Amino acid sequence: MMRRVCLATLLILLLPIAALANDSRDAAEARAAVARGAILPLSVILPDLEQRFSARLLDAELEDDDDRMIYEIEMLTTDGRVIELDVDARTARILEMDEDD
Repeated sequence: MMRRVCLATLLILLLPIAALANDSRDAAEARAAVARGAILPLSVILPDLEQRFSARLLDAELEDDDDRMIYEIEMLTTDGRVIELDVDARTARILEMDEDD
């Protein structure tokens, strides 16, 4: 019984380390894609979106969707609405927009 508790505790403690390793690998892949010109950096795309929607960034993730890199962006507008955007990371074109009321 004590061995199971120790093993469970160890696994719980190691999960955040595994998540950080994945985040680091994802960040490295994103930097490499920007460096080779495959995608635009978020810093290039974001100012236009902030101005266009009168909003500020809440969260952003870069996802590979069938070999198409997409920024999944969540923003908060000045009037308190949350909008979610899927943006083509290569062209900066908005592919989809959802708005929470």
